[in-house]
Amino acid sequence: MKLRRAAKLVVAVLAVGVGATAGQAGLYQDDLSRCLVSAAKPEDRTMLLRWVFAAMASNPKIKDMSQVSADQAKSLSVNAAGLMQRLMLTDCHRQTVEAIKYEGAGAIQQAFGTLGQIAMADLMREDASNAYMSDLTNHLDKPQWEALMAEAGVKAPAQK
Repeated sequence: MKLRRAAKLVVAVLAVGVGATAGQAGLYQDDLSRCLVSAAKPEDRTMLLRWVFAAMASNPKIKDMSQVSADQAKSLSVNAAGLMQRLMLTDCHRQTVEAIKYEGAGAIQQAFGTLGQIAMADLMREDASNAYMSDLTNHLDKPQWEALMAEAGVKAPAQK
């Protein structure tokens, strides 16, 4: 794999990795996922989420909701690149080579997707984030949801 292609793969992995869902995981991808999750410290996962947030905030459709300075964006990109290099080239080198060799470059995207899911779970455990997400239920049409659940043959959970 040429270096330029590898660099594009790295950016694509980090850009969509957080939202990726596991497809048909292979043995080597599973090993790489476990290694990435094990090797990434909580502060690494937070930094990765900050980078993804900055990437999202740069989108014109939602840019008005957040402001990330050019200096912050550059710093986050440098840090994300350093993290990815440390994880793939050092901490999980063997697992990365085997995943690419036996399952293709897509295994890297899936493995980083797993790391992104763990990082997002960390974020959502915070009381403020959890409370904000939970507030969504206050704005749902509960009778319609109960009817949907009944149609599906599932009893709706008891309301608090």
